[in-house]
Amino acid sequence: MTNLNLEPIKVGLIAYNISGSITPEIHNIYAKNIGLRYHYTRIDTAKEAYCSYSLEKILENLKTRENFTGVNISYPFKVEIIKLLTSHSYEVKLTNSCNTVVFRNNEIIGHNTDYTGYKYLLETSLKAKNKENILILGSGGAGSSIAIAFLETGTKVLNLFDKSIESAYNLRNKLSKRAKELKQDIKINVLNNVDKESTAYVDGIINTTPMGMSKSPSSAIDTNIILPKTWVHDIVYFPLETEFMKQSKKIGCEVFSGVNLAIAQAYKSFEIFSSKNASYEEFEKIALSEITRRENL
Repeated sequence: MTNLNLEPIKVGLIAYNISGSITPEIHNIYAKNIGLRYHYTRIDTAKEAYCSYSLEKILENLKTRENFTGVNISYPFKVEIIKLLTSHSYEVKLTNSCNTVVFRNNEIIGHNTDYTGYKYLLETSLKAKNKENILILGSGGAGSSIAIAFLETGTKVLNLFDKSIESAYNLRNKLSKRAKELKQDIKINVLNNVDKESTAYVDGIINTTPMGMSKSPSSAIDTNIILPKTWVHDIVYFPLETEFMKQSKKIGCEVFSGVNLAIAQAYKSFEIFSSKNASYEEFEKIALSEITRRENL
């Protein structure tokens, strides 16, 4: 039973151009199902209400005037947010990326559920996949989190590609430092381009870039260079099947939608915001139902 005497937990998602995000619906429906007063909203910096404000101003308003418990952070703010934090979890320090913020006692505390969420997937839905040799497209906040998750679960070769070669080398340095801490033997390559030679031996390819979103609908790379033995994971989840996934499926690759990461990081964030244990399976049911509803509109 819902306790109407309690103040609702107010949370949201700060990002650019997020009208298609299903995260608010997942959170709100799950909270309603367990009788929790909880409201999750979009804070879209592409919209007129927010586009003229800095990230710092938006955070300050949510914390001091709107009485928010916290927010999720997505593209393009996952790295920028770090300088505004008063403290952060080990995962944020490790990845130099933050996608979940909690306001507590005048503090702004950062977490990274991209990292914890992807590690959960590597231990569950992706557990049976060969992960010896992995290619990661993109070296931003999500790419960094996912690369470190692979490193920590035993991948032997990580190949990094980003249009910004400097960003890719920065991530390589970060991964090398982490591998040294773990005394782990791993080969980390920065690619100048992605071609048949660079994809010939990879087991899996993960797209962590915005390519494939409804506003950037093309494939992250030319799929003609991918072998059918390779599995493909696109962390973009709206549309549910991106061009990268469609073309990879045509050549015989096993493909995974970004919806599983969206669910994993959402349920991990919910636990942080609500201080309650959550069910991945229930989050998954809600997410898939919401996606089906949208596709039928």
